[in-house]
Amino acid sequence: MDLQTLLDAGFEKVGEWRSNGGDLVLETSVDLKRPGAVYAFVAEGHVVYIGVAQRPLSQRLRFYSKPGPTQTTSQRLKLLLLGALDSHQIIEVVAIWPDQSEWNGLPVDTVAGIESALITLVRPVWNKRGKPRQRIASLPPRTGTISHPASGDDAGNVVSADSSAFWVYINDLRKRGAIHVASCSHCNYGRGLHGGGQRANGYWRSFETRELANAFAKSTGYPDVKPCKVCGG
Repeated sequence: MDLQTLLDAGFEKVGEWRSNGGDLVLETSVDLKRPGAVYAFVAEGHVVYIGVAQRPLSQRLRFYSKPGPTQTTSQRLKLLLLGALDSHQIIEVVAIWPDQSEWNGLPVDTVAGIESALITLVRPVWNKRGKPRQRIASLPPRTGTISHPASGDDAGNVVSADSSAFWVYINDLRKRGAIHVASCSHCNYGRGLHGGGQRANGYWRSFETRELANAFAKSTGYPDVKPCKVCGG
């Protein structure tokens, strides 16, 4: 999903992330003290993360700049944001404060509902949560034209095709992984050495740049996520 789609739906630009000497800084001229927001990070015009702020949005976004020792999601997102900024990507923040609603006299949490629906629809690359849009039972045969097969989600399910240049495989059981160039024979655009893509104990993630792949690898917290020995990652 692109930025304009969110703006057309009522989201507004509220800030832009900057990197200052390794620190993450949000530049904004908007009052972000209102609670109950759905927000998104947009990298180069494309949505990469969707979240909610039941508390003031300013407080939620501040956690990404200075995450606490137990705030693993904020720690992971900070690394991804800094990695994207280091690769000279523009990261904008957009948000919406939807009105609360009701159904048959019962309250409806529109903030949580919009977030969940958007994650399911968009499957932003930085979100871990979300259902796959498509399960692929088998991959097409190899031909003279390179076919980019499916990437994997956090549960190891095979999902929609991707043509990104770098892939990271994470094995949660062994707490290790590898960073691959997409065309590497051990990666094969997310299908793996033996094909199929799906793994019982891990998952594939694709990235457009090496910097984003490296940032995601660091965000897992696993010390043994290294460049592939075949392609050099």
